[in-house]
Amino acid sequence: MTGMGRFQRLEDLALPLALFVQAGLLFYYLDLLPVWGDEQFTINVVRLPWAEIPAVLQADIHPPIYYFLAKLWTLIPWPVELITQLRAFSAAICLVSTVVVYQLWLDEAESSTRYWFLALWAISPTLLMYSRMARSYSLQLLVAAIAFYCATRFLERPQDRRKLASYVIAVAVLLYTHYLPGIAVAAATGLLLLIMAFRAKDKSLIQPILLSSLGVALLYAPWVPTLVSAVRRVPGADPYYLVSSFLLETVVKLAYLFVSFNFGEAFPVWGIALGVILGPGLLWLLWKGLRERPPWLVHAAVVALIAYLGAAAWVAFPFVGARLLFLLPLYLLWLLAGRERAPIAGTVICAGMLVVSLGSLSAYYGKTNFLNQGYLVPFDEIAALITAEPASAAAIVLVDGYNTDPAPLLASLEGRLPIVRIRDDASQAEARAEIEGGNFRKIWFLRNAHDISPGSVLTQLETAATAHYEAARHNYVPFSPMDAWVASRLGRAETTHHYQMTEFSRRDAAP
Repeated sequence: MTGMGRFQRLEDLALPLALFVQAGLLFYYLDLLPVWGDEQFTINVVRLPWAEIPAVLQADIHPPIYYFLAKLWTLIPWPVELITQLRAFSAAICLVSTVVVYQLWLDEAESSTRYWFLALWAISPTLLMYSRMARSYSLQLLVAAIAFYCATRFLERPQDRRKLASYVIAVAVLLYTHYLPGIAVAAATGLLLLIMAFRAKDKSLIQPILLSSLGVALLYAPWVPTLVSAVRRVPGADPYYLVSSFLLETVVKLAYLFVSFNFGEAFPVWGIALGVILGPGLLWLLWKGLRERPPWLVHAAVVALIAYLGAAAWVAFPFVGARLLFLLPLYLLWLLAGRERAPIAGTVICAGMLVVSLGSLSAYYGKTNFLNQGYLVPFDEIAALITAEPASAAAIVLVDGYNTDPAPLLASLEGRLPIVRIRDDASQAEARAEIEGGNFRKIWFLRNAHDISPGSVLTQLETAATAHYEAARHNYVPFSPMDAWVASRLGRAETTHHYQMTEFSRRDAAP
């Protein structure tokens, strides 16, 4: 076989090999992590009759496409639990995304860029983690890749009616998938088209702007009220701030996003050290990529800015990466554009990134050193402990609603015993009344060990309960050595676990 023939064969095998590796990682042990809050919502929705789903989604301001497709998927007779079925659906969509992104965005790239993209993409820890969840993240990525591609082609030839139609349909589908990427792509494209018209003093460009906006509005008309309701909630959102300064909080969110996109959200200790070393090199490659200026980069930057502002206003820093996952392929292309300008140094840096990614995957599958420990809370185990109590009818459950999403626990306990989710003044007062009233033989109190409630009211309620009840502590999600080190630096060395449930037994209760 000639050298050219071997090279062509390698080209032909690159994508299938990447898909084989990615599929193995995606579908391995899909029930590795417990069900967490947002996944429980997906489970609840797909169990509903078809006719009831739209009203539930509108009440909770979710767009519908993912949930309809997920319900269709679960109609296939899978020999696994529902959560595993739903996670498998997300994994399958991720594999489709790999093919679509490769065909749309890497068709004209250098061979080395295609190989590096597939390598970094196939074992990307953050992509694998979020594509193994019963959520719409991988579907958002797939539809956003198509919509952004259509948007770039529309900007190149805004007078072309076929490109306009493709753009309108793709953006409408993206909005029906998730609001944030849909708004970001539509707003960025419209803004750039308006700037083009202003700079060129070309009034004919106003027509494509109006037609594209009208087209999206018409296709999206049934869901516009829900979108408006969702947008109106953003100013009232109160995401948790790690630090009091807005500027420092922005630094925290961007740093978390940078770490997530490059290295994932679970690490071995050596991976942290290597990541710190690689960080400046990655920033340098991004700078080189700016100088390379891929034709889509400005467009992508505007999309990213709008999407980041929306995500930062809506969620706390641990969730920004998930909301912006649809930007990951463009981020990697930007990074690899920098590598093209500095092939030797770029190859070393990308190789280091691969090494850290492999370490992050080992931490993920080993369930250690997660940045967001909420993904590890064993709600099924906690529910089993509570319901094993023979006198459960004389018990009540109090749950931290400030720093814990207990939806899976609430679903398991629904109808079995009273539950108070403490998240506002009214629920605080209700919990205090139940503690002081002494109407229950036992109180179960589940909370995050890090009390972020106003005035540490959760800690106050626990203290109040000790006046009437004997306390026994059950701890969950133990600290890693890194967590313990951070806790000691923050003066909380006595805390050893991320979550705790206190079992309060009334002192005068009969044994």
